[in-house]
Amino acid sequence: MSGAYAFINDENQNLSSFRDNLPNGNDARTKFDRLNPDISPFSIVLPGQLIVVGDDSTSMCTPEDNLLASYARDVRQSLIATNHASARVLTQNYDVLQSIMSYGSIGIGSVTSAWSTHLSQVESTLKDINDAYQRWRAGTLTKDQFMARRQKLFSVLDGQLRGIGRWGTGLKNNSTIKKMLGISSKRFLRSGEVANYARNVKRINNVARTLSSGTAIGVALDVSAGLMEIGEACSAGREQQCTKAKFVEVGKMMVGIPTSVTIGGIGAKAAVSMCFRMAGPSRGASLVVCGIAGGATGGWFGGAGGSNVGEHIGNWLYELADDE
Repeated sequence: MSGAYAFINDENQNLSSFRDNLPNGNDARTKFDRLNPDISPFSIVLPGQLIVVGDDSTSMCTPEDNLLASYARDVRQSLIATNHASARVLTQNYDVLQSIMSYGSIGIGSVTSAWSTHLSQVESTLKDINDAYQRWRAGTLTKDQFMARRQKLFSVLDGQLRGIGRWGTGLKNNSTIKKMLGISSKRFLRSGEVANYARNVKRINNVARTLSSGTAIGVALDVSAGLMEIGEACSAGREQQCTKAKFVEVGKMMVGIPTSVTIGGIGAKAAVSMCFRMAGPSRGASLVVCGIAGGATGGWFGGAGGSNVGEHIGNWLYELADDE
């Protein structure tokens, strides 16, 4: 096949067999080594790494060869210090993570209409819970009426959160990244496709690394109406269920990208977040929605090296049960 292409490695593997079976023999192998200088016959390539195969019509490196090789270098730099666990999370959840990071941000990618719709529904339900709480406080609902209304809305919220989980699974199984993985002839990438991956992989890998370490991530929700009372609305009468939640707000991880979340503190959208975590061992590297957290009590704690990216301590306002 003529023309340069690339693919994203999808598992820990040695690529010497692939290299040795390239058409055009020694010329192709020499060119492969030149375009992928960090891959030796004895090295193990991590998931997520970009592999370049040059134009097989010439032994010289073409402009497209060099462009793809530059993207591969960028990706390698982005994956420095990445271990197998976080690399696997990255490759298996790339499209879901990209959608998560897109919400309320600029420059990471386009937010799918399905994702925006799901989050808008969750935000609307939380606002309805707060509205019922305000009506109880104003005396237009009895306590029993408020509790019944809230329980009904919690059931709605449960279905919406599980729906997001099913949407994420569907996106994972029918994703753009799935077409970019492996070395099948059906999965070859051209430079236009790989540019977006090279541009976004560093930030998305930061989120994957956080998830693989066992920490949840939170997506800030736009529930500014009645903002400070949503925690009370969700916890009144069920305080024992609103245990402490520890998570990293995604907006805090997106250094250099304007977001609705302020760097110095908790902005309006950060007070209530939908949280994701890794599923248990039986589910591999899948993500699951674990609930809604908010009601900041501990603030933001700086990460290693004085980073502004730290863990947030709040309360579970609604935690999904049996989410695996």
